Amino acid sequence: MFVQLNPEAISYTESLSTLKFAERVSGVELGAARSSKETKEGNDVKELMEQVASLKDTIGKKDEEISRLQQLKNGEKRAVATRYQNSPSI
Repeated sequence: MFVQLNPEAISYTESLSTLKFAERVSGVELGAARSSKETKEGNDVKELMEQVASLKDTIGKKDEEISRLQQLKNGEKRAVATRYQNSPSI
């Protein structure tokens, strides 16, 4: 970090404040730079992928339910047809 100080006596407090700030900043350690946009997009993508997986699971369950209901419906049709065939003719 670079700081610029004014040598005039009137600017003593401003220069002292600048030096104190520079001292505090020198003790800070930062990791690798990342933009907040990148992490936000990464979270958005992760969230969307989770939603897609959830929706696929829901669709799979609904497909199973539809198949089960169609089998029930077909079984009832067969039962009705069998009863109709076995009923006495008038």
